[in-house]
Amino acid sequence: MKLHKTTTMLITGLALACAQGCSSQQTVEAENQAPTVQDTKTVENYNAPYQKPGAAVTFTHTYKGHTELGVTDTFQVVMSERYESGTMSVSIRADEGLDVSADTLQAEFPMENSDNQVIDISVSAQASGKYYVNLLATVDDGTGQTMRRNYAIAIIVGDASAKPSPASGIEETESGEKIIIMPAQETIKD
Repeated sequence: MKLHKTTTMLITGLALACAQGCSSQQTVEAENQAPTVQDTKTVENYNAPYQKPGAAVTFTHTYKGHTELGVTDTFQVVMSERYESGTMSVSIRADEGLDVSADTLQAEFPMENSDNQVIDISVSAQASGKYYVNLLATVDDGTGQTMRRNYAIAIIVGDASAKPSPASGIEETESGEKIIIMPAQETIKD
């Protein structure tokens, strides 16, 4: 019985030592490998980061990240596109409670030249919280193909930890669960 316990302990100890030696050898080999493109994130002739499928429109903005309560803050949204022809329509919407004004909330731009399109936007709110300005670009490339790109800018007003008042329609069930009541229409097809 003693011999069986001693043999089991000896085999277990050798297995652990072997496993530890193998893993440290793999670590040395991994350290000696040359970095790959994925490791260094550098590629020659790198133009832009990956973009999800959709319209080839890139948005940038000059919003500084915080707006004081009750103060109007103005910033620019710059849209860059890579099309040779067609039109780009842009619509701007904001969350409830955020007052937004712009040159126009619905704009259309020709895409014959590759100039950037700029829209000036002003925002203000009377309640602290995090709001969003949503932009939807719809591109008609001139061949009849329509594609879209969405972009949202987070607008922090006043105290960043505060949230806007809850939307109307929120009710609490008997069990304490919060639900939103929404109208619905059902259509049954034969």
